[in-house]
Amino acid sequence: MILDNAHLVDDKNMDSVVPERIRSVSLLQVEGQDSWREILTILQQQDQPVLILLPASGDIFRQAEHFLVLRSLLDKKKHAHFICLVIPSQRTHEAILATHYKIEHAASLDDALQTLVHFYQRNNTLIHSPSQMKKTKISWITERLSTTKKYTYQDAPSVPSTARKRTYVVGRGVTIVLLLIASLIFVPLLLMPTYAAHPQSTPTTPSGTLTFTSSGQFDPGTTRGYNDMITMSLRSVPAPPTGMSYDVWLLPDPGDDTTPPLLLHSFQTAGPVHLTYSSPNHTNLLASYSGVRVTIQKGNPTPDTPSQNPADWRWQGFIPNTPTPGDAHQYSLLSHVRHLLARDPTLQANNIPGGLAIWLTRNVAKVEEWASAAQGDWNGAKTNTSQIHNHMLRILEYLDGAFYYTRDVPAGSPWLVDPQAGKIGLLNSVPNQNPPGFLAHVDIHQTGLAGAPGHTAQQKHLAILIDNVIMKMRTDLLQVRTDAAKIVKMNPQQLKQQGNATLLNEMATLTTEVKSGWFDPATGENIGGVLWITSRLQQLATMPVSPLSPTKRTSVS
Repeated sequence: MILDNAHLVDDKNMDSVVPERIRSVSLLQVEGQDSWREILTILQQQDQPVLILLPASGDIFRQAEHFLVLRSLLDKKKHAHFICLVIPSQRTHEAILATHYKIEHAASLDDALQTLVHFYQRNNTLIHSPSQMKKTKISWITERLSTTKKYTYQDAPSVPSTARKRTYVVGRGVTIVLLLIASLIFVPLLLMPTYAAHPQSTPTTPSGTLTFTSSGQFDPGTTRGYNDMITMSLRSVPAPPTGMSYDVWLLPDPGDDTTPPLLLHSFQTAGPVHLTYSSPNHTNLLASYSGVRVTIQKGNPTPDTPSQNPADWRWQGFIPNTPTPGDAHQYSLLSHVRHLLARDPTLQANNIPGGLAIWLTRNVAKVEEWASAAQGDWNGAKTNTSQIHNHMLRILEYLDGAFYYTRDVPAGSPWLVDPQAGKIGLLNSVPNQNPPGFLAHVDIHQTGLAGAPGHTAQQKHLAILIDNVIMKMRTDLLQVRTDAAKIVKMNPQQLKQQGNATLLNEMATLTTEVKSGWFDPATGENIGGVLWITSRLQQLATMPVSPLSPTKRTSVS
């Protein structure tokens, strides 16, 4: 890694503007081969602000534990009291974790330096505000990149002064200097209040929510029974004029002219409104609908279609469907939610109906069932070895899928599980596997929605929690696969040996955790497991419902 120390000075009177500790900034440029221990060693030696520049890819800061340690380091305030990560835009996962653990982060060095000034302003450390600095014509410049050090873990010094120096290299260092010069001149300007040429509309505060839920009347071969119910609430509704009623319409995606709007409910009451709708045929409503609109129309007879006159619209809401910038697939928040809960194109291409969460839940439950059965079948010399062998085959077929299970089982082993349910495994067996295993595929979409336009802070926070749980589930299931692959290759006499009871107990314990969860010391709560994930993913199928002002009604077509 490269540690650059930039000393920031002012032409005239820096002492009257900022305290001493803001004038020097450590730039820690992480490289692909660096280890977490190396980075932690360097951070523990810093007593000034640190900007950490992450590479475009790599394992550093991929794990939640790294952010937890960094948070602890900042809370202790024994070392650098300001650390900001410069995270490349493609590393969405790391940005989510940084937000969760309240680590300052930015997408560029310019933004990081702006964050630095904001931080000291919030903590009342700046002697003058940025706007006052502008009025006094304080110009910030970089004096020089005073000392550039190359650290490795082996020669990392106990104090920075004993580190070996190296010649400044033109290229990356020059770029950093230029960025610092530009940033530190313009940061005060960026922080000054700005005024738009035209008034900006103020976001309307949601007055209710609509959520897709499931009745539990599942059909294993279809998506029926999932997202077949609607719950909706509005905090305050005025009484409609005499002879009029409010009608709640579930709307298809914009541009979908084949799916008719669905009337959920009509009412004429005032005050808080809470309604529930159940599809008579248990249709998966989320697969076709993504919006809601409340209109005011004549109460008799009940209309067949919602009013097309915007003047009659009172409340509405949509699951955002704006493609994510830079996403090769042009997925939106709605796309990710549907892939998880309603309909996934990869599954459809493999003749598997429904969303990813459905199959992740079903298959984990079956693996736990077979692991518990195998544990019960072991009885020393009286062990039913044939039953245990078949349970191991079933577990490996669900973990690996039809494309990869032969890697872990004896040649010529039979296929024992449902060919549809077991076609795609729970785990990835090779890098960049296509189609990905269910765990990896769920993680792709739940992480993707946290970076999609229109996501909420709650959805982003939820994505962080789910990602951490998936990482733990993956670790547990990898161990289950290792144990099962070992047992399935044993002959009957080997299977009866005492040590196998330990392996079977471990498999039963791990699969129970993967299904039902474990105690998480980071939150102090019992979280995790596929049942926990499924219930949280269902929370993503929620849209805010906001009032439409008269101006908005006439401007909406």
